[in-house]
Amino acid sequence: MASPLAAGLFDKAIIQSGGCQTVSTEEFGFDVGKAVSKYYGCHLEADELACLRKLSRVQLNRSFYFLLGKYGIRNIFQFYVPHVDGHALTENPVTAFETGRYNRVPLLAGSNLEEENILSGFLPSPLITKRITRQLNRLFVSADALEEWSYYYHPDSLNRNHFEVFSHALADSLVTCGTFNAVDKAAQYQSDIYYYRFDFHRHNLGNFIGAGHALEIPVVFDNVDKFPFNLFYSKKYRARARPLIDTMSSAWARFARTGNPGDDSLYWPAYDQVSRQRIYFNESIAVGETDIVQKCEFWNRQPRTL
Repeated sequence: MASPLAAGLFDKAIIQSGGCQTVSTEEFGFDVGKAVSKYYGCHLEADELACLRKLSRVQLNRSFYFLLGKYGIRNIFQFYVPHVDGHALTENPVTAFETGRYNRVPLLAGSNLEEENILSGFLPSPLITKRITRQLNRLFVSADALEEWSYYYHPDSLNRNHFEVFSHALADSLVTCGTFNAVDKAAQYQSDIYYYRFDFHRHNLGNFIGAGHALEIPVVFDNVDKFPFNLFYSKKYRARARPLIDTMSSAWARFARTGNPGDDSLYWPAYDQVSRQRIYFNESIAVGETDIVQKCEFWNRQPRTL
């Protein structure tokens, strides 16, 4: 939607857990590419590009850890993202939505309740204390904003442990608020926008990652019985998810067909900047006010690369 090159190539758009502001500069992209080339010795080859193209998936994945050591964790989400190169992307996508310089088509967009809880599979969450959480947050929040951060992300108010609080904040800064910003800014220019949040967490790892990143995909496409999604949705949970699967898969198909995901069986009002309503998908489905506006305003005040 933000690329001038895509004008006229599609007539509807769906954004699922899209960190629309997660882009990098062309200069940083070239710097990363040169670093990887040097790491594997391709810079010494007569045909450097041919050497890079021969790198295996395993080698490219391994380069992530090299880049992490070189650039630090603060830049961890800048390695493999689109670049504002003046051609495919001429500006940050959120800026494009804010100014109206984007391809306006009916839009369905949303995110999941616990996007970043999947990190609990890699970090020992019981060992993440308040002190460690604050240290982690300093990587993404300026020191003078930590007090305000603590107001929005406090274990008592969120009913979460310190690690879950950090994951929740990380999700808002990287994914949730990026999606919200795109929706809210685009609502200045069009009325055919449909906003959602996926809250369903009834699966085998529900107590650990909840409604984590990407777990709405098998529900939307009705393939919870296919690998690897069946690792999350065992037979018991597939039966429990069946009503939601039927509702969401039908809504997505209806949107693709007509530009409106709602019908007589599903009330899904269009999003606007006054009521700011979205639909919440869980075992029971409800429409309500978007509850992250203040948090996203906080993240919008934090420094942005572009």
